[in-house]
Amino acid sequence: MKSLSQTRWSARKDATSALLANFGSVLESLAVLIDDKHDADEVKQAYDLQRQLDWTFLMTLTWWNDVLLIIDSASRLLQAKSNDLFMVVECFRHNAAQIEELRNDKFKEYLKQTSEMWLALGFPAEEATFKEIRIRRKKRMADELVRDEVPASQEDRYRTDVYFRVLDNMVGEIKSRGEGLRDVCDLFGFLHSHYMSNISHGDAAQYVDKLCTRFPELFTYELADEIIAFQTLYFHVNAAKTVKTTSSPINYLQFIVSGELSDSFPQLEVLLRLFITLPIGISSAERSFSVLRRVKNYLRSTMEQQRTSDLALLSIERDVAEQLDIDSIIRDFARCKVRRGCRVSQQ
Repeated sequence: MKSLSQTRWSARKDATSALLANFGSVLESLAVLIDDKHDADEVKQAYDLQRQLDWTFLMTLTWWNDVLLIIDSASRLLQAKSNDLFMVVECFRHNAAQIEELRNDKFKEYLKQTSEMWLALGFPAEEATFKEIRIRRKKRMADELVRDEVPASQEDRYRTDVYFRVLDNMVGEIKSRGEGLRDVCDLFGFLHSHYMSNISHGDAAQYVDKLCTRFPELFTYELADEIIAFQTLYFHVNAAKTVKTTSSPINYLQFIVSGELSDSFPQLEVLLRLFITLPIGISSAERSFSVLRRVKNYLRSTMEQQRTSDLALLSIERDVAEQLDIDSIIRDFARCKVRRGCRVSQQ
């Protein structure tokens, strides 16, 4: 079994997958605890858990594990340092489509899969059904036209009250969280490689008009000419290379910086820097707080703020720090701290 974390989706997925894979072993362990009868509290807890782990629970565990697999893959992608806004928006769209597919087409398959697992574990087939729920009886007052709740099958109740409700809420949350990113993506959409390679001057002028309205202090309408000139230059140079460069906003910026083309494309460079530095997640900030917890432990409780900040920066930017020449840094430090020769006064 795996421990459960309230903040990490990967821990939820691991815990659910482990329980699903060892469902029969868990039931056997609970049965041993009940028959052991050494501790009354343990027997009571084991008995309560055993009652909860029925066919309905196994059914829920089966489809919920698939949902967590979808969410976990998206969570890992969003935590990557190399992703950009276009990738994140596509990830939200793809996840919503996958969960909608589970909602519309997979319920019967989950029923069949759960029944096969239940029988494979050696449980009787008559227990492979949903829990019976009491039909609600409404109190009738005088001259009141009130009808009792229409009885429905337990399968229909589960499908509408649990399965559809959970998946619909998840799809709604994913779409609502992706709307803000989608608006930003529409503003910078022409930087995507699919559009950048085929953009016309008219389309570039429309995007530039939106940018000038949004950021009048940064851009002018001359940006459209820079976009078309850069498109011609970049894709012509890339086509002549033996090894083609992947087209992405960060590659566009590297091309401008490495080729010393900042004077030729000043506004486009500002636009690319603005787009690349847009925050699309909080993983980097969370990693920084984790670093602080490791740097300032109880052994360093008296460490001052400046030293704490410096050590945290070295730990956060470890990849850059490992490439530094330590010997040259020591020489520079010694040169700055060297004392002047002592003057001996002669009497």
